[in-house]
Amino acid sequence: MLIRPGTMRIFRADAGKDEFTKKGGLYWKCGKAEGKFQFQEPGALVMALRDQDGTVRCYSLALDFRC
Repeated sequence: MLIRPGTMRIFRADAGKDEFTKKGGLYWKCGKAEGKFQFQEPGALVMALRDQDGTVRCYSLALDFRC
C-alpha cells in the first residue's frame, strides 16, 4: 500500500500471511528500508500517517466502550 507524504491510510492488517502476522505482526517497506512491528491483536485496524518529511507513524485502532 502506498502512503504519500502528508496523507494517512486506515487498513486492517493481514493476519493470514505467515506465523508472524498470525501473532499480530505487520511488515512495512519505505523505499529500500524494510522492517516489521507487532500489535497485541492479530488483524488489527491500523492507521498509518506519513508526514511531509517522510516520517511514518502507525497506530492500532480499537473501539472504546467507556462512557
